[in-house]
Amino acid sequence: MHEEIARILGMLEEGKVSAEEAERLIVAVRERESGGRRAPRRPDAAREIQEALRCVAKGIRQVARQQRRFAMWRFYEYLRWQEKQRREREAGMSVGERVRFLLRERVFADPEAIGSEARLVEDLRLGPLGRPLLRVSLENEFHMPIADTSFRELATVGDVERYVAERLVQAAAGPAPASEEEDEGPAPELGAESGEKRRGKPVRKSEEAADEGEAAPEA
Repeated sequence: MHEEIARILGMLEEGKVSAEEAERLIVAVRERESGGRRAPRRPDAAREIQEALRCVAKGIRQVARQQRRFAMWRFYEYLRWQEKQRREREAGMSVGERVRFLLRERVFADPEAIGSEARLVEDLRLGPLGRPLLRVSLENEFHMPIADTSFRELATVGDVERYVAERLVQAAAGPAPASEEEDEGPAPELGAESGEKRRGKPVRKSEEAADEGEAAPEA
């Protein structure tokens, strides 16, 4: 009897039977062992079923936790693999070859249609999703931001290759040196003395005029 009950509980953990079905099967097994007489329901039968369900729920949570950890591990492992592949392409491929690689492998353009004069929209069929995908792929491949307005002006594969090559040259050259006007800085402000001198001249003239006006009636 105990083996059959253990088998029923195992089926319950595997999800093959529900809790109600498992309870009915356990009662039937006990009735059969008691010679057809209905065995009195044990007061702890419901508790055993609840404990079994609790064990099943705990196992499901553990499995879900392990699956999340495995998914995160695969995600970061994929990122490391992508960076390794990118460095190998950077060392062994030219800019044009890397751009065409992205068109083939990231945007899934037709390899036979890819050429310097191939148009992105008309020949390679890059629609509203293909162009943003290509722009993001270029940013990740060459580690540089690309403005959407600038990317919209690129019509052919050759335009993309030249644009990326120019941006890489600018990045290698570093920021442009500041002009002489920028180095000089803003013009110095007038000091307090000069301001007082400039303000003092009209004040002295007004004082002299006032003294002359007072002296005139006395004459």
